[in-house]
Amino acid sequence: MLTPRSSALDRSTLSTPDTVQSDDVYRKVARRVLPLLFLGYILAFLDRINIGFAQLSMSRELNLTPQQYGFGAAIFFAGYLIFEVPSNLLLEKIGARRTLSRIMILWGIASGSMAFVGSATHLYIVRIALGAAEAGFFPGVLLYLTYWFPAGQRARIMSIFMLPLAFAGFIGGPLSGWMIGNMPTVLGLKGWHWMFLVEAAPSVVLGFVLWFTLPDGPNDAKWLNETERDLIRQGLDDAAPTAPHGSRAPFWSLLARPRVYALFIAYFALNAGITTIGAFLPAIVKSSGYASADFQIGLLVAVPYLVAALTMYLSCRSADRRRSRLICPAAFALGAAGYLCAASLHGIGGFGLGLVMMVAGVLSGYPLFWATASDMLPRDTAAGGIALVSSVGIAGAFCAPIIVGKLAAASGVYTASLLVMGTFLAIGAVALFVVHRHASV
Repeated sequence: MLTPRSSALDRSTLSTPDTVQSDDVYRKVARRVLPLLFLGYILAFLDRINIGFAQLSMSRELNLTPQQYGFGAAIFFAGYLIFEVPSNLLLEKIGARRTLSRIMILWGIASGSMAFVGSATHLYIVRIALGAAEAGFFPGVLLYLTYWFPAGQRARIMSIFMLPLAFAGFIGGPLSGWMIGNMPTVLGLKGWHWMFLVEAAPSVVLGFVLWFTLPDGPNDAKWLNETERDLIRQGLDDAAPTAPHGSRAPFWSLLARPRVYALFIAYFALNAGITTIGAFLPAIVKSSGYASADFQIGLLVAVPYLVAALTMYLSCRSADRRRSRLICPAAFALGAAGYLCAASLHGIGGFGLGLVMMVAGVLSGYPLFWATASDMLPRDTAAGGIALVSSVGIAGAFCAPIIVGKLAAASGVYTASLLVMGTFLAIGAVALFVVHRHASV
């Protein structure tokens, strides 16, 4: 269910110059709001995936089995799941500034605490705390963006916000690999300890920056005048699907919509795919035999993320211009094909192609999926709806590391794991295609 760009503003009351003015307003908003959110998501995703690089040394020093590491990677999402919906509902009550600042400060502290884990039990405790601290950031930002931008612009805006998924891997891969392999032992802390501490500190700092600079919405933005605020409000009122006038659909009414279950399935698959990449890609690369040193692995991991950054932006821009979200299931299909190619093709060329396809497809699917979901969820249930889809789908992120850990322990390689994740994504692509064919359900 798509809203054409032209419907973002009421053409009967706004002339062409006013339309040009509205575009200027949205660009102004993007310049003011997106850089902070962009940087925040870089730090959030980096603090989430750096355990994949630490695994190469941490598992050896703490005597972690693949199952224990997999469970430690997965347990993050237990804390995330428990606190995600309450956090998003709280954002509506107390505002984005307080909510996002609190999240960033707490997750920075929790992420830095990873440097001091000394056993599997410690790992589980800190990972649960990290998930609980970060819960609500991603769906909170998605909700926050709906306060500013109409549906016809969200795929492009979300692609910009979610580019950190690619940049965190592109920057964090070589950086994490270098720190683990080259940082000297100081105060009893080795390279992987320092990696967690160094990469966590900016999150705490940015949390305080958000507290003093981020507006809760257009009404609180001192850099907007009243005319600009009216243009933003008009665009949102015209573009957003709502319940009948004077009514507000109850939160649980979402469960009566078949399309929501398709979103559950697709998001489960997407989270399974991206969590496997974040938690195991360095180990997958090392097991392939094409790289062994930590820095070499980081460089090889960085290449697919670089390609994914370009793919994300171009695919989302195309989705907005064509007013079509069918590109979303296509991205899922690309990711599925990449997993299958990485599992079955031999040689550095075939394996590398599979890595590029799976990372580009999965990461491109993220903003496309959420642009689709925000279009399909009524505005009056957006806060709970976004968090509900995210929470149910996050089960995929919890299950994936456990599945991959068990399969890797049983076989010693990651071939079966790649095949399973590719199958999940293929099912997600089918679910999204079906919901697009029956957009009214």
